[in-house]
Amino acid sequence: MATTAKSRVFSSLLALVLAIGLMPTVAAAPNAFADEGYAATISGDTYTIQANGTYKLESGASTSITISSDVTDVTLVGNGVVYSADQSNKETWGAISSTANAVHVDATAAPGVSLTLKDLYNSVTSCTASVFDFSGEGNTLKLEGTNVLDYNVGYTSANDAQVHVGVGSSLGIVLAAGSATYMYNCTQGANIGGVTKEMNGNISFSTTGTGTSAGKLFIKGTRQGAVIGAGASASSTTDTPGSITFNSGIYNIETNSRGAAIGGSAGSGGGSTGTLVSIYDPASVNVNCDYSGAAVGGGGYVSGNDASGGTLVYYGGSLRTYVDKNAASNTTTGWNGRALTEGVNDAVITAQRVNEEEQTLYYIAVPTNGSASATHEVTVDGESAFTGTLHSYAYFYEAVNRGEAGATDDTVNVTPLSTIGNWYDSVDSSVYLFVTGEDHAIVSDGVAYTASFDSQTGTFTVATAEKDPELALSTEAANLKVGDTITANIEMTDISAAAQAKLVWSDNLQLVKVEKGSALAFPEGEDGFEWANDEGADPAIFSFVGNTATEDGVVAVATFTCVKAGEASVSLTDGVAGKTEDATEHAIAASDPLEVSVALDALKGDLNNSKAVNIVDAQICYDLATAKYEAESAEAAKAALVACWADQGGTYDLIVVLANVNGDEALDSSDSFAIQYAVHHGGSFGA
Repeated sequence: MATTAKSRVFSSLLALVLAIGLMPTVAAAPNAFADEGYAATISGDTYTIQANGTYKLESGASTSITISSDVTDVTLVGNGVVYSADQSNKETWGAISSTANAVHVDATAAPGVSLTLKDLYNSVTSCTASVFDFSGEGNTLKLEGTNVLDYNVGYTSANDAQVHVGVGSSLGIVLAAGSATYMYNCTQGANIGGVTKEMNGNISFSTTGTGTSAGKLFIKGTRQGAVIGAGASASSTTDTPGSITFNSGIYNIETNSRGAAIGGSAGSGGGSTGTLVSIYDPASVNVNCDYSGAAVGGGGYVSGNDASGGTLVYYGGSLRTYVDKNAASNTTTGWNGRALTEGVNDAVITAQRVNEEEQTLYYIAVPTNGSASATHEVTVDGESAFTGTLHSYAYFYEAVNRGEAGATDDTVNVTPLSTIGNWYDSVDSSVYLFVTGEDHAIVSDGVAYTASFDSQTGTFTVATAEKDPELALSTEAANLKVGDTITANIEMTDISAAAQAKLVWSDNLQLVKVEKGSALAFPEGEDGFEWANDEGADPAIFSFVGNTATEDGVVAVATFTCVKAGEASVSLTDGVAGKTEDATEHAIAASDPLEVSVALDALKGDLNNSKAVNIVDAQICYDLATAKYEAESAEAAKAALVACWADQGGTYDLIVVLANVNGDEALDSSDSFAIQYAVHHGGSFGA
């Protein structure tokens, strides 16, 4: 396609817009097109499409287009959207400099048609019929590039919808990857759905993009019809409304009158109840309520001709409902018995909330890592709930009470010059889910949370969950024989969490002591792990208190003595649940009692740790051999004996090993005699 002077000017304008970057990104298409590649260029008052194909709309054309009955696939290409996003001057904020079309498309003779709108700025200001009219089942509306679709006839008695999907009809709206469509409706009909006194047909939404490339729909309504759903005064019909389903995509919906954002309508003929609304992962739906229309449910909540009702079935995704200051300030009675406070508030969901098992669901806000450019992953009780992007836009008027007397703030009196200007960039770091009324385990972007349910208020408290630490055990030993020592290192790799662990070992090993590892060696007063064992506690159980994250490393070192030949094992278990975390095994060879290690040999017989073997040790050995220390009356004596070894971490079991001086299989009176003989006559302990 040849480059024209107009397209070069447009490219310069677009570069300026993208550099400002203060508003939702608008990807515009060139406004100069050649006829080549199009089935025809549409102009004039009326035009009938009689064949499938791609059609170019002449700039500024106001044409009533009819699609013939044998046509199944039509694309209408507009002239692009050139938009000024400078928020510094609200008098010019949101101006579109492109020339608008004002086309109507009647597709009622072609049920099942696929209609694509691409880069179309369409502004209809007179009411002759619904702007895009569908009939029958299986219709599709595809939105590509950037589209601005306005149907604004002022506060007249106009009764049509912008996109008409009446009872008995169905429409699937597909947002192309990277696309953005902005829709405004000021008629008594729905923006998408029924005309006045008519319920809506089945409407579904999806996108071909994923994550940050998902298509976006920004849509607003200002009259008594729903934004998406029934037309005004629809309670006068006995028809059942069709379903509304969000499968995927990013949606920002604003209702600033009495019709619901999604569902039913209000009106002098009576308000209509809501319909069946379903939301699936990864749909991201943000709703602003600016007056009395519900977010999801029936028509408004200010007088007797309004309604509630409907059913919201939640399968996944994120639904954020926000009460604007104007709604909170001018609706004093609250909805469903709940105060209508400004901010994120699910009180504006008047529909029943259930899952596919028809269990009642409750609203919950889940924190994320806050990245606006990332795809976020949230699971509830191990099941995926949301895999999309954050809610990233806010409504222009959400912090303004426009009914306030004498208001002088220019945001009260200035209306954005285009539909695009109704939204601006604003990232909410939370996602909003629906879960059953019980406690839940949630993982958001890899961080674990607990959600504690309060049945009195129907709300959740979300807090960071305690994490199970990662513990590992390693032992240092080779060619072991009786009398050798084994050193076991306990390593913790998730050191920001509190932990409790227990050592378990085979009976041919004897625990000598447990000491702090290098990862616990912090100067006094600094954050780190504290050795939490009470004095005199079982040294086999040790606890760590996590203050702040520090370097990974060895948090404890245990020393064992090999006391018997055979297969020896050391295990690390969860100190509470007893689950085995890690284990090591070693073979211990038999050894002559006189060839035991020098370290152990130096301690043998010195049972009270006096640094010398004497007759007192012989008596202690005899008392050990005859189990006198096991008696209940001897608890104090036993404790006093163990206390002799406090500086070395010795235990009662170690003393028993040291008392078996002759190295046989049993501790008995012969060991006591051997000590006594050595004291009086010298020499080593013998069998």
